Amino acid sequence: MEKFSNWRDGPTGIHPLLPPKAKSVSVFGYIIKFIIGPIISIIRVPIILILTALLIIFNIIARSIPIGWLSRMICRFFDIIIGRIILLCMGFIQLDEFTETLSRPKVASGSIDQCTRKDIIICNHSSYIDIIYLCYKFSPTFAIPPNDEKNLNENIGKLIPLTLGRALENSIYSPIQLSSKSIDTNRLVESIQSSWNGPLVIFPEGTTSNGQGLLDISPIFPSQSQPQQSQFNTFKEISSNKLSIHIIGLSYHYGIYSPCYPSVGNVFLHLFLVCCQISNSIQIHYLSRSCMPPPPKQSQLSQYINNNNNNGLSDENEWFDQLFKSLSSLINTRRTKITNNDKLSFISKWKGYKVDYSSKKSN
Repeated sequence: MEKFSNWRDGPTGIHPLLPPKAKSVSVFGYIIKFIIGPIISIIRVPIILILTALLIIFNIIARSIPIGWLSRMICRFFDIIIGRIILLCMGFIQLDEFTETLSRPKVASGSIDQCTRKDIIICNHSSYIDIIYLCYKFSPTFAIPPNDEKNLNENIGKLIPLTLGRALENSIYSPIQLSSKSIDTNRLVESIQSSWNGPLVIFPEGTTSNGQGLLDISPIFPSQSQPQQSQFNTFKEISSNKLSIHIIGLSYHYGIYSPCYPSVGNVFLHLFLVCCQISNSIQIHYLSRSCMPPPPKQSQLSQYINNNNNNGLSDENEWFDQLFKSLSSLINTRRTKITNNDKLSFISKWKGYKVDYSSKKSN
């Protein structure tokens, strides 16, 4: 759409925020689309809405239990059962989980099942369905960078922790996430290490895209030059192999309607259309441990930044940028320069408001 051209990424030509168009179908596809599909969806949608409400309620109750291991056990019990039923009702009968390498000579090592409650998981974000799957798989704490600053570097080393309910809200509506509600990344990771609320799933993009391109990312690690708010240092823990970080890419395959939802359009209509499809497919790509960009040792940080850093990032976030490049290759999706702050302005334009949050300029 021409009126949304300001949010098209110049270098790639990708528009990562427009709702994906429905695919053209055959005669049989039209029968599914207009006759069989709506009947199935009418049955599925109420069940999904009720189960999602129960999932959120049980999640809140379970996490309020003061005994950590008991809280985790009850939370996992309900997340696994209810989460999987929700995915089945959405048509995700099979969950394709596999370990991938980025080059043929390397042997795949590790698996998604090796993620523990103290680990960090970096994941792309294109739908509220991501949240349901990750809840089913890990029962994590979610985290995103703030989106109220035009310059991503204004929020270096800051994350906003989200509960299940707030993570769903963020994926559906993409509201303003104020930096005043964020906390230091080191403090957040330290709290995960000392509790039963992990693992920590970080969406570096901060919001959903339409799955056709990755949004630009915020530097999530505090720079060594910044005043440290915690004695715990996430980057040092990763460098010394005391803390594991995992890369997971989610992608969807569908017949007519895309499960990707970039927070524009009616969410209930989107859910109805997704449920019209007899089956949907989600592919979960886990980056092989042999392909993880190794973090530089503390003694090599200055050399690492001199050799690799051409964009002004700190050494920690230059390494994290390499991780995100690996995620981009993992799901075969190009990165764009569109940010989570740009999306606020895009949604405002979509809804006909005159508020401009974005740093994007008209060409």
